[in-house]
Amino acid sequence: MIRQLTCSLLLALVPTACGTVERPPSAKVFKSDGSVQCGSAGTSVEEMSKELTDKGIDVTCGQKSSDGYGYCAACGCGTGQINVYTIHSQNVSDAESLGFAPVSDLPDYQDERCT
Repeated sequence: MIRQLTCSLLLALVPTACGTVERPPSAKVFKSDGSVQCGSAGTSVEEMSKELTDKGIDVTCGQKSSDGYGYCAACGCGTGQINVYTIHSQNVSDAESLGFAPVSDLPDYQDERCT
């Protein structure tokens, strides 16, 4: 009982006490899914995620989104659909070497909470 009370007090004072671990800072990177209007549905979030994890990059979340640009409404045109991944900040350069880019490169990207 005293140990539990001590941990509770320490936890209130020091966020890393009693086993609480700080998470490394994260970043969001993206890559076009390659989808085309009236054609290919593009690469799924799960399939593309393997490109990152196969290179040792931990993915904490992945989601479909839009790059924010306008596209012609015609068969064969791109869709602007992208796959967005939350990764550790220290792995951004590794992701870039695989063709991913930080979402900050997209001026009209509307960030959404990854679920």
